[in-house]
Amino acid sequence: MMINPARPLVMYESMELHFDTLDFSNPVVELADTNMDISGKRGTVTMGFVIKDGNNQIGHGSKRMVCSGLRPYNTDEISDLVDYFYQRKDSFLSSVAV
Repeated sequence: MMINPARPLVMYESMELHFDTLDFSNPVVELADTNMDISGKRGTVTMGFVIKDGNNQIGHGSKRMVCSGLRPYNTDEISDLVDYFYQRKDSFLSSVAV
């Protein structure tokens, strides 16, 4: 399944953070796992992540998003969506470049 490229609807639902310690200097977030539960044209995406400081894991968390208007996966439509995203990104970055 995929979002509808013509009318994407992805809404932030919630995020959880758990820290084992607050004694860190340079935290980095790394994706740990992803899951998408689909029910008809709706889906819930959960992204799990770990928070590290150097080689030490100092916490973990997850972020949930709700998607609506899902449709069967189409490689060409997704490629067009990705290309459009990068065009917009490049246009924005060139407009704010110093």
